[in-house]
Amino acid sequence: MAAEGMHPDNVFRTKPDFMKLADKYPDFRKHCSFNLKNKLRYDFKSPGALKVLSETLLREYFDITVHIPTNKLIPTIPLRMNYILWIRDLLNTLPESCTCGGIRGLDIGVGSCAIYMLLGCKLFDWTFLGVDTDQENISSSQQSISVNKMDDRLSLKHVDNGYALGLIPELSQGEFTFCMSNPPFFDTADNHDDSSEADCERATPGGELAVLKTLIEHSVSLRTRVKWYTALVGIKKNIVNLKEILRCVDGITKVLTTSFCQGKTFRWGIAWTFQPDLRDCHISRARSTKAVKKRGPIELRMDLADFTELGALPKNIDKFGVLSTYIKDVLAKLDDCGLESVSEIPCCSKLNFTAASCSWAGSRKKRRELKRLQLQQEQSGSTPKRPHADSDDEDDDSPPVDVKRRRLQLDEDDEESSSISPKSRNGDDLMEVEVSSKPDSGIGNDSRSPSVTGTCEQNGDSCEQSDAQSAAALSCSIVLKLEKEQIHIILSSRFHHQRENLNSLMLYVKGCLQRYSRGEVKT
Repeated sequence: MAAEGMHPDNVFRTKPDFMKLADKYPDFRKHCSFNLKNKLRYDFKSPGALKVLSETLLREYFDITVHIPTNKLIPTIPLRMNYILWIRDLLNTLPESCTCGGIRGLDIGVGSCAIYMLLGCKLFDWTFLGVDTDQENISSSQQSISVNKMDDRLSLKHVDNGYALGLIPELSQGEFTFCMSNPPFFDTADNHDDSSEADCERATPGGELAVLKTLIEHSVSLRTRVKWYTALVGIKKNIVNLKEILRCVDGITKVLTTSFCQGKTFRWGIAWTFQPDLRDCHISRARSTKAVKKRGPIELRMDLADFTELGALPKNIDKFGVLSTYIKDVLAKLDDCGLESVSEIPCCSKLNFTAASCSWAGSRKKRRELKRLQLQQEQSGSTPKRPHADSDDEDDDSPPVDVKRRRLQLDEDDEESSSISPKSRNGDDLMEVEVSSKPDSGIGNDSRSPSVTGTCEQNGDSCEQSDAQSAAALSCSIVLKLEKEQIHIILSSRFHHQRENLNSLMLYVKGCLQRYSRGEVKT
């Protein structure tokens, strides 16, 4: 259970004490053993052990008692917590008039123990209507609701198709604050072994994309009768398809997506609403462990033979010296930038580069403007002042070069928000959501925060310098190397939020070298 992959308020950000659980719960202890180093091990490969684990965690952390049938899917509690906490954050965006009478949720597909309904009622005092197509699920879930004495707040209904919301009588008679769903991932046509009940819960005709299309179609007719429509998605590519479908729906005011990570399991959430006048509220997110993983450098290699103007120089080391000097001059002339030499040897240079702003951006547009002014002033004989930047960010007719880039994975790291408008369709629908290190509630506080503060107090000078570098548009190291008959350029930064600016700087340097190789730049 990786803390980085959890919602900030998820109690399971702190790993459960399995030794304590084994001492307290005999059923849990049966699936524990000790290895040669006398460390407790739990049998995660056994379905029976996983069933007991989920039941034990619900009892220990939430005082919820359930009995999960052995022939049904076993809910993983950390994942369920991530989803329901995200819904809580979505509800904070609604006007007060939508929630003043209490929160009422619709759970589509309650499963074998109505896990979402029990958690929502226990943690936030929500009321629920749960629907399911499986009568056995309805029966076992009703037992769990009765055992936990929540019959007055939670109700169940057997339906033929829970995603066809327009066919649910309760929706035609009242309103719901939200609906939630965790549809089967796979298509029954691709599922060759559907003999068990669990397999039936994993597959449905058309897969999750088909059932969520049905949910979207019915949401168009219901509109604000449900304030937030949400779904948990198990196949990543379906998120893209669903967003494209939602973009074409008139009246939707907001679409949000997020990613959930717990251990090695990834899931994705999607939500949409027709509700106007949403409030601007911080929506916490379960941050992917890949998002905080250290990113590698960006590399560029170009053959020295491409630079025909350097053909008169007999040695490759001389050609490299000319090119490295040219690159340093280009970087040193940028506005609001600083260049510092760390080490210099004939075949390798290491530099530190800082920039308060991305002054190299838009250089191609500046050159085009210069050419236009030159044509206009040709008759008068005057020459306009040359814009500072002089490289191509991208050249369609440029010679091929070997560029290695490790880009940020935006689908897993960024919360996305899109208003259904022509502007959002042009890709301007990304919204970064900062992960809060101090959760609003007392659940799952990160105990590491005080130690970080202490380190900053003890190392004030280094912390101030690090903060200044982090606040800059870009702070990176640059290595220029001669490798055989190529110039090798390596850019790296330890600040992952500067990755996009690091990419653009490499494109700028690439453009400069390409124009130099074509003889468009004179030194």
